[in-house]
Amino acid sequence: KDTVKKVFAEYLSTNGHRKTPERFAILDAIYSIEGHFNVDMLQEMMEQSNFRVSRATLYNTILLLMEAQ
Repeated sequence: KDTVKKVFAEYLSTNGHRKTPERFAILDAIYSIEGHFNVDMLQEMMEQSNFRVSRATLYNTILLLMEAQ
């Protein structure tokens, strides 16, 4: 997971995106899920951990993670 965080942080820096706590919290939440997930499940997990993010932030972060591969 630490390697993924480093790669993601490097991708964000290289491409002019901000490294926000929300993006890294979403990354942590995704890696805590076993198997498939959807945005509704992810948003619920974030809310349960008292980390409120908009659906737009979830979708945008997922897109950034996919681009960073």
